[in-house]
Amino acid sequence: MIDEFGDDHGPLTPKLAQAFTHDPYGLMEQCSWFKFAGKMIGKKEKVLVYDHLEGLGGWTVACETGPVVAVIDSSDPLDEIRAAWPDEKIIFEKHDEILRSADDEFDVIVRFDANGEMSEMEWKTFVADSVKMLRNGGVLIAGDKSDQEFIFLKSVAEKHFNHVFTFGKGQQHPLISPANATIILAC
Repeated sequence: MIDEFGDDHGPLTPKLAQAFTHDPYGLMEQCSWFKFAGKMIGKKEKVLVYDHLEGLGGWTVACETGPVVAVIDSSDPLDEIRAAWPDEKIIFEKHDEILRSADDEFDVIVRFDANGEMSEMEWKTFVADSVKMLRNGGVLIAGDKSDQEFIFLKSVAEKHFNHVFTFGKGQQHPLISPANATIILAC
C-alpha cells in the first residue's frame, strides 16, 4: 500500500504502533478489508467509514474513493489521528450521533466488526440508520469474523435493501482469507 499510495502520514498512533509490533498480519488482514471495500466502491462523492484502525481504515478507503468521513473509536486520540493522516479527502469524527441524523447524505457506508463487539441490536440499529443516511442508490458494506453474527447481519440487510451480495467464507479472493472474514455489499 505504501508503494501504491505513498507514505505521507505522520507517526503511527498508539494502537497502530502496537499492532504493527505485536500482530502485523492481523492488522494487514483488517486493512485488506478496507482496501477491498474501497475497490468495490470506486470513485464516489461522499463515503462514511467506521474506522477502528485509528485512521488507517479511512485513509485506505479514501485512497480508492474520494471524500471520506471517518468515525473513529471514542477512545482514540482524535488530534493525533488528524495529525497522522493529513489528507484533505478525510474528515475524522469521534461520534456519529449527528451523522446518524443526516438523511440522504452518503453514497456509501462502510463498517467492519473486527472484534465481534457489536450486538444484534446494535447491528439492527446501524443498518436502519444507514438506510436513512444513504442517498438513493447508496451502498452499505459491512462485515465481521463471526459466522453467527454475519448470518444475522445479512438477514437484517435483506429486510432493508433490494440486493445483498456476500464475499468471503468459502470464496477465493486475493484480499480476503475466506476463513477469516465475511463481507456483505447491500444496495
